This record gives sequence, structure tokens and C-alpha cells, in this order.
Amino acid sequence: LNFKGNCCGYLEGDTVAHCGHSLSGTHAWTLNVVDHHSHWTEQEAILGKTADNVLKATINIRSRLAFAIKGFHNDCGSEFINHELYEYFKDPKHFVLQTSGRPYKKNDQAHIEQRNWTHVRQVFGYERIDTSELLHCMNDIYSNELRLLNNFFTATQKLKTKTRKGSKYHRKFFEPQTPFQRVLEDKAVSEIEKQKLKKQFQALNPFELRKSLNKKLLLFKNLLNKLNGLSDGPLQRKVA
Repeated sequence: LNFKGNCCGYLEGDTVAHCGHSLSGTHAWTLNVVDHHSHWTEQEAILGKTADNVLKATINIRSRLAFAIKGFHNDCGSEFINHELYEYFKDPKHFVLQTSGRPYKKNDQAHIEQRNWTHVRQVFGYERIDTSELLHCMNDIYSNELRLLNNFFTATQKLKTKTRKGSKYHRKFFEPQTPFQRVLEDKAVSEIEKQKLKKQFQALNPFELRKSLNKKLLLFKNLLNKLNGLSDGPLQRKVA
């Protein structure tokens, strides 16, 4: 699968555990995906990393995208290499070319590995999350403020060239753009979807989104402390 084409639709996906100090028992996982061309990201939290839950999260994420998924690249975990997801991607109505990286080679999924930290860990940390109430709070944040800030207002860099001179690499980058801007420039994305995105963008206020996000993160932290028998405290991880 060639991820170097200048069009949207080729995704990298991974799951991030919210298990605290132990992987035992049922706990939350985040399905995290990034579009290779535009850097558009989506997240969905699930309770238990079953094939059925990952499939449902994939369908939910797909419904939020303004472009069609052409390829889906993941690691060799059983949550991705299974009958349910294989049959879904093979179905002509939902066809997606699925590929996987090599075992123990995280660089095969370098783009999503980076965003596991910036888009998941920096927001929810390493605490154990194992209730449906907390899961609902996570998905409320993921599907609203966080995705809007990351995709409409957070510019990213893309590598233009990489050359080696002696022992050093010299890199040149394109001008930073937001995922939203790259989607608008993609000729493969329909004008109808682009107009929807433009209309949505015009209605957004990044300062209000930031304020709402920090408020929800504070409520999430206090709920987590309450469930763990701790007193409410200030929010420790605001999104920068």
C-alpha cells in the first residue's frame, strides 16, 4: 500500500491502553487513527479491546470523516487481524485495502505512534479507566472539542525532502497547514463535503473550544478521583 500519494484516505490506526499499572481485567482503550496525507485525526474510546468493539469504533470514526477511506494500516495486534474487521473491509460496500506492519517494528506505524502521545496520553494520561461513565466522558471529548481543535486549528508540518550528507540528514518541510486546509486542497474530496467543512469552520471559536475542553477535562478528572475514592483536585493536564 503506497501512503505517499497526495490524497486523503490512507489511514494508520492503533489502540492505546488506559489500564493504569495492570493490563488485567476490562478497561478502556482508545482507537486512534491519522490520515497520512492531511494529518486529520480521530479517536474513539472502547471498553475492552474486542474485535467487535474495534469494528464498531472504526465504523463510528468512518462516519465522521469527510473523505473516503482507501487504505487502513495497522500493527499485528489481534484487535485488527481478525475475522470481523477483515470481512467488513472486504465487503464491496465498505471496501478498504488493509495492511499491517511488521511485529515489533513501531516505525512501520510512525505517524500514529507519535499521535498516541500527543492526542491521547497528553490528554488522559496513564490512569486506569474502566467504567462506562468515564468512557462516555472520553468519547464526548474525543468527538467534539478535541477533534475540532486538532483538525481545524492545529497546524502540522509535512516532510518535503530528506537527504543525507555524510553522517547527517538534512530535512526540508512544506509550510505548516492544518488538516482542514489540506482536506480542502485535495481534489479527490467532494465539493459538497468541503462546503460542509467550511461552514463548520466558520461557526467555530477556538478560544471557546479550549475553554470548554478544559472544563470537560476537569470534570473528567474529578469523576475519576471520585471513583478512585480520592478528593477532587485541580486539572493536572490541560491541553496546551
